[in-house]
Amino acid sequence: MPGAPARAPALERAYRATTYRAFVPGSSPIDLLVGQRSPALDRLLARAGAREWAFMTAWNPASRSLPRWNNAQRQRRLLCLLYGGAVLVLPGAGIPPGQDWLPEASFLVLGIPQGRAARLARLFGQHAIVAGRRGGPADLIWTS
Repeated sequence: MPGAPARAPALERAYRATTYRAFVPGSSPIDLLVGQRSPALDRLLARAGAREWAFMTAWNPASRSLPRWNNAQRQRRLLCLLYGGAVLVLPGAGIPPGQDWLPEASFLVLGIPQGRAARLARLFGQHAIVAGRRGGPADLIWTS
């Protein structure tokens, strides 16, 4: 949704329809959907000794498509900031339901407080993150 303002109905529908896929080494990917609980994620959190998590990206700030090289550079900067305060950072992808928007490289971050995740997302121009706690559903958290 290039240029869409935060909390626009179309943008919210797009976030809610996206599949947030985390790639777990030696295991099947974990697919997260807003409003749903993930037993696979709960097990991963328990193994990692973490209670909270966030799924986030630095790609396409303010829902404006950037060149791949620019998105990759932004994603590396986000990763450097994440390593300082998370239990585990796994690669992922935000996969939209249609073909009008490409999947975005993302991270599933275990052990990050929701407030810190939202601040980092704002720093990278993101409208929202998906976050939650062990045993609960994935929530859409607006950053503005």
